[in-house]
Amino acid sequence: MKVWLNKVQGPLLTILKIVIAGLLIWWLVSDDKLDFADLNRLWQNPSILVATLAFWGIGAVILCALRWRALVLGMNFSLSVVQSIRLNLIGLFFNTIMPGVVGGDLIKAIYVCKGQAKITKVPVLLTILLDRVMGLVALFALSMAAIILNWNVVMANAMLKPFVMLIFGIMAGLCLFAVFVALPTEFKEKVPPISWIYRLIMKVIFVKNIYLALRSYKDKPGYILQALGFAFLHQLIYMLLFILVTNSFTANPIQIGLLATVLPLAIVTTALPLAPGGLGVGHVAFEKLYAMIGLSDGANVFNIIFFSVVFLNLLGSIPYLFMRSELPPLLETAGSENGA
Repeated sequence: MKVWLNKVQGPLLTILKIVIAGLLIWWLVSDDKLDFADLNRLWQNPSILVATLAFWGIGAVILCALRWRALVLGMNFSLSVVQSIRLNLIGLFFNTIMPGVVGGDLIKAIYVCKGQAKITKVPVLLTILLDRVMGLVALFALSMAAIILNWNVVMANAMLKPFVMLIFGIMAGLCLFAVFVALPTEFKEKVPPISWIYRLIMKVIFVKNIYLALRSYKDKPGYILQALGFAFLHQLIYMLLFILVTNSFTANPIQIGLLATVLPLAIVTTALPLAPGGLGVGHVAFEKLYAMIGLSDGANVFNIIFFSVVFLNLLGSIPYLFMRSELPPLLETAGSENGA
C-alpha cells in the first residue's frame, strides 16, 4: 500500500496543482478580471511584440546565460558562451513545462554534471542556486532605487508602506549577509555574537549553501560583479517590459515608483511550484497587487507576458532534442584542459 501511495503521490500532486491553477484562472475570467481577447494587443501594438521579443532574446536567453556562465567560471570550470546559451534555452523550456520557474535550473545542473565522475558536483549546483540569488538581488535593488526616486508618491499610499519596509528589510539583510560572508572564518568562529550567527547559519542548509557558494568567490569577486551586472540588465529589461504593457491598458501616466514597489513581489510569486510559469498564481498576484496601487488589468498584463514568453520558451525544445543524447561532458575543469 505504501509503495502504491509513493507511486501515485507525484502524479496526484501535479494534477492537484493544475486544478488549483485552473480554478484561479476560471475565477478571474468569471469575475471579469481576465480577458483572453486582450492577447490581441500583441499584434495591435507592435511595440509590445518587439519589446517582448527583445526581453526574451536579450534578457531571458543571453543575459541570463552570461550571468550563470560568470558564476561557473568563478568556480574554475570552463563553459563557452554558446554552451551556456544552449543550456539556458533548455532550462527555459523545462521552466515552461514543469511547475514553478525553477525546474529548468535543475535540468541545467543535470546536464552540466553529466559525465563528471572525477569531480565534485556540488560547485555546479551552487552556481545554480547563486544564479537565482543574483536575480533576486538585482530585482529588489532596482525596486528600492525606484522607490527612493519616487519616495513621496510611494509613501503617500498607506497600503504600500509594509511592502516598502519589506523590500528595504530584504536589501538590508542581503547587505549584512554579504559583509558577514566577507569576514575571516576565524573571526566568525571565535568572536560572539558573530560566532553564534555563524553556527546558526551552518545549521540552516539553504542559507549554508548560499554562504558556501559566496565564500567560493572570496578571491574572485570579479565574477560576482559580472553576474550582478548581467542580473541588473536582465531585471531592468523585465521591469521595462511590464511598464510598457501596463501603459497600454491605461490612458493616465504610470507612477513608476508605485509599480516598482509591487512588481518584485508579484514576480517572485511566479516561482511558486504550483503551475508552469506561475500560471494562475501569477495572474492573481498581479491583479491584487496592481489593484493596491489603483491599476486595473493586472491579470491581463501578466497574461500577455506569460503567454508570449511561454511560447518563446518552447523553442528551447530544439537544443534539448539535439543535446539529450550528447555523451561528452559540457563542463570541464580548467585544470583538466591544461593537462593537470
